[in-house]
Amino acid sequence: MRMYRRASVSAARTWVSGLLALLLMASYASTVWADSVYVPDTLSDSVAIIDQASGLVVATVPTGSHPGQVVISPSGGRGYVANSMGNSVTVFDTITYQVLATVLLPHSALALAISPNNARVYVTGSDTTGTRVTAIDTSSNSIVSSSGYLTSPLTDLAVSPDSTRVYAVDTLTFKTIDATTLATLSSVAVGAGYLKALVLSPDGTRAYLIDAGASFPQLIVVGTANGVAASTTGLTYVPEALAISLDGQSVYVAADKVVTGGMVSNIAVMATASNTVVANIAGTSGYSGIAVSPDGSKVYASDDANSAVQVIDAASRAVTAQIYVGKYPARPATARLTPHNVLLYLHSTDVASVNGSYAMTSTPVSAPGLSLNLLNNPSWASDTVFSGSFSTGSTFQLSLPCVLGLGVGVTYTLAKTDASGGHVVTLGTGGGLLSLCLLGSQVVTIPVSSVPVLNGERLKLSIASVLGLNLPLAPNNGAVLQATQFIGSP
Repeated sequence: MRMYRRASVSAARTWVSGLLALLLMASYASTVWADSVYVPDTLSDSVAIIDQASGLVVATVPTGSHPGQVVISPSGGRGYVANSMGNSVTVFDTITYQVLATVLLPHSALALAISPNNARVYVTGSDTTGTRVTAIDTSSNSIVSSSGYLTSPLTDLAVSPDSTRVYAVDTLTFKTIDATTLATLSSVAVGAGYLKALVLSPDGTRAYLIDAGASFPQLIVVGTANGVAASTTGLTYVPEALAISLDGQSVYVAADKVVTGGMVSNIAVMATASNTVVANIAGTSGYSGIAVSPDGSKVYASDDANSAVQVIDAASRAVTAQIYVGKYPARPATARLTPHNVLLYLHSTDVASVNGSYAMTSTPVSAPGLSLNLLNNPSWASDTVFSGSFSTGSTFQLSLPCVLGLGVGVTYTLAKTDASGGHVVTLGTGGGLLSLCLLGSQVVTIPVSSVPVLNGERLKLSIASVLGLNLPLAPNNGAVLQATQFIGSP
């Protein structure tokens, strides 16, 4: 790890920044940010979360000692932080910003990568004997295996798109590792100095490496099929970090250069179609990490010398903003939380009740129908808790199977509760007829007055009728609550 480089920051700026951060986090505690930047702050033992739209630090997550890198799960719901001096990985929820687990490692945590299938996180580090790679199961947040000792310390990791291979670099070689057994399959000498980082093309056929050798700093393109260098591109400055756009068309290399009186930095932009540097973006001194926004419109570079993150417009290739983040920002990550629909089937006695209510689950019903007395206000609670928010324009629709009989006036109430069923907050109420029909189902829309936000809470549905009739309502798979455009987990 490089020596820490920090610029002096005035007490006034520090006080104002701290106060602003507290106000922002208090105001935005219930908001879910669809596009975020996650920045480890090595000297503050935390990760700062930046909202990409506003450029504001909206939350911080505590970590172990000296966090150096963060990765976000493909689903966007989990963050994993390598604590370089804590010999651990911090797991946090990207919606609630709560720490979910701390996974203790048998070695330090210098670099990590997550498999595209979201099954494993791979961490490399060293102990008193040597360097190893450890695999963590993401479903249990527990270690499943560790590799044997390698000949040299690894500096970075990446996982193939099909999640079957882990690619790694040490100072001089490009390695291919079996993702299941963690056995080294090949090790090919590449470069001439100090390989520091790697990223993969979207299809996984090429790996881009930076060689920080002082005599000839370069960007190397390697074919992952054989590990052989296909091309090299010379760099003006010594590279410190790199990132690739999601479309694979551009690689960004953050680099520094010592000059008389200090240090200068730039970000080289390489077009992958020609493997040539097409632009150099002048920056401030002290880059320690870089990431590209999910839509490719912005580049975020951690500037450790100025305790800030630079924001670069990818189209104009100009620095447009500087966001102050803690003390020593390290390798960042970006993520987009994509809205998805929630589908909950109304069960009867085929599954366990939830806090005294029938259960609503994502699993279809397997039991026969249930006779409901609407006078008793039957209710259903989701078997899982939700953390996140619905989007503007979200709809909440209840589909019910037809009931043979007279049309009956019914009230439908949608609410949220805490995990134990308490603190009931009504989200919306709808009315209508449980109608006379012979086949199929009927759909009722439940209007809500504001965009619901849930923080470890359950959804609860209640049905009531003033007539108190005993109606045979058979849930089967025809009784479903569907909510659209939810951003969060699950």
